[in-house]
Amino acid sequence: GNPALAMAISPVNPDVVYVATAPVLYRAGVFVTQNGGFSWTNITGNLPDRYPVDIAIDPTNDAVAYVVFSGYGTSHVFKTQDFGAAWQDIGGLLPDVPTTAVVIDPDYPDHVYVGADLGVYVSLDGGLTWQTFQNGMEDAAIVMDLSIVPGTRKIRAATHGRGAFERRLIDQPTGIAGDNQPPVKGFYLAQNYPNPFNPSTNLRFRIADFGKVTLTVFDMSGRKVKTLINQTLSAGVHEVRWDGTDENGRRAASGSYVYQLRVVKQAFSRTMMLVK
Repeated sequence: GNPALAMAISPVNPDVVYVATAPVLYRAGVFVTQNGGFSWTNITGNLPDRYPVDIAIDPTNDAVAYVVFSGYGTSHVFKTQDFGAAWQDIGGLLPDVPTTAVVIDPDYPDHVYVGADLGVYVSLDGGLTWQTFQNGMEDAAIVMDLSIVPGTRKIRAATHGRGAFERRLIDQPTGIAGDNQPPVKGFYLAQNYPNPFNPSTNLRFRIADFGKVTLTVFDMSGRKVKTLINQTLSAGVHEVRWDGTDENGRRAASGSYVYQLRVVKQAFSRTMMLVK
């Protein structure tokens, strides 16, 4: 009985689709299918009963999605890392105004942009922190829609009564580029999930070209704990699981670890936490 208001199709697998419905006859809902629509799962959970206006799916991991809500009195941005089994409120630091658009940088998926009644905001860490992204835009512009032009790395904002605006996306990569080389387009190391984790976690990455790849886990002192991948791989998205053990099969201690992806002369690193 509720009309569909927003829909997003996974860039990784077109059989994965998220749909959000407006609160007309029943409370607002969010649903997901992982089999091209043959069956749907209600993943509304603890999301607010307001208008879910837009959805964005991580371009490297379709278990990760963002949904934004209009209205007042509740948070406006939520994130899932497990196909909606749980939702995380990541909008607590944003203003309590209707939020109508969300897009993800296809080259740096931790860079998330939202459009609201007070302009555009960006997170460079997957929603942990936010900052304004207003330069060149009219004050207090009501942003109705956002879109990204991948070929030019531009983001465009359509506003209510203030016109349309365009500026360049933030190019700062997530991670550390090695050997003073610029990051390769399409080269990306995602945050592990779940995180924190026990006993195991998934590491996902994307490479632009066929080549030799190493993925290694280090402790915080720089000592190698385990090599997860050391082989030649084809271009595309790859995923590997770390079971929390070292090279000798012993369980690693609780604490923070660094995992590093190297492709030719490119290197990106991230941290993860093992808890017991």
